[in-house]
Amino acid sequence: MAACGLPDTWPVALDLLEKVDMSGLTDLGSLESALCACSKGFAWESCLLLLKDMEGRRYEMSQVAYGAAIHGQEGQWQQAVALLESMALNEVEGNVVIYSALSRVCSAASQWQKALDVFEAMRSSWVECNVIAFSTAIAACEKGSGSASWQNILTLLEQMYKEDLYPNSITLSSVIAAMHHQGHWELALLLMTEFRTKVDINVGVFNAAMDAARQGLQWQLICELLEEMQKNTVERDVISYSAAMAAMEQGLQWQRALELLDDLLQSHMQLDALCLNAAINACKKEGRWQESLFLMYQMEVLVGCSPDHRSLAACASACEKASAWRKILQVFEEMDVTIETDSLHAIRAAIMACFRGNSWFNASKMLEALLEQDLDPGASSVAVEAFWHRPQAQRIFEALPRCSVQSLRWEPGKKTNS
Repeated sequence: MAACGLPDTWPVALDLLEKVDMSGLTDLGSLESALCACSKGFAWESCLLLLKDMEGRRYEMSQVAYGAAIHGQEGQWQQAVALLESMALNEVEGNVVIYSALSRVCSAASQWQKALDVFEAMRSSWVECNVIAFSTAIAACEKGSGSASWQNILTLLEQMYKEDLYPNSITLSSVIAAMHHQGHWELALLLMTEFRTKVDINVGVFNAAMDAARQGLQWQLICELLEEMQKNTVERDVISYSAAMAAMEQGLQWQRALELLDDLLQSHMQLDALCLNAAINACKKEGRWQESLFLMYQMEVLVGCSPDHRSLAACASACEKASAWRKILQVFEEMDVTIETDSLHAIRAAIMACFRGNSWFNASKMLEALLEQDLDPGASSVAVEAFWHRPQAQRIFEALPRCSVQSLRWEPGKKTNS
């Protein structure tokens, strides 16, 4: 059972334990080994059952057993807190590993205040805190919002320095992320520069720095960070590529976005819809409708899911910029697009594409359908306002049924007041 150390091997450990139990050879060691295996696989229910089995056999409860059980409560932070209380009843003292595991479970459930309470409980129990304990608490606060979580991070950093503890990569990535969430992206990047030769910079730190650079619209800096990752043999992950492609979108660097997508595909990492949509959006902003449509059509092959409303809206917008109204109408027909809330942005773009291409009939038909559905009053008004500022606006309104025009309270010579 001790060999079952991989996350997905916990069922094997339970099968072995059952065979050992049938032979009458179950002892505390075999139960703890099975518990550790379940903990690594986050099989929280099995962790609780094994702990209860130990108590029922009247074995002396240990820090190892409780630490493994708490670690395995991923997504069950209330259960994890209850286990800490159970420890006190069984007179088992907490240690830095147990408290850090509980703080991590609370942090993963976005309970940053509870995670901080656990850290303070550890401090008041006279347990010696290490850099991992501080880093876990800082990472939890980073998930919070507002000035309170930010102030707590500063306080924790100050306490670390007072206790001669030096930040590690987890600390650094959390502080950088917290800084840019508070709008201090320049300070976040300065911190990265300050510590890049003092801390073992991992992919998490680089990703946090790229997020900060993206907030500051610094796509050139993100390219530099990507080069530095390659130089320092830090392997990029999907998050790195997503952040970089989103930045290329902001910087109107569609070719660079496609190069990053190509790198990602060659790395054989699992591509997700977020990455692909970022590349589609980068092409959209420069009106590269052929590239946008190609990527959207490849979504099912590359990602394993059908294009979503974001992909469709981006492609429609790209077609609008290029007045490629025939192509977007073809896409609508192929995908059987219906008028609903999620497709409004795509339909608006399609209307504008038809307008730019002088396809008045198709523009009026879609606008009419949009008005009849009455899903979003703003949708029709945006389209009508766009038409009004063109000399050919009168032709659009003449093509619309009278009831639709009246529903907008439109009168010739006046703007819509909807």
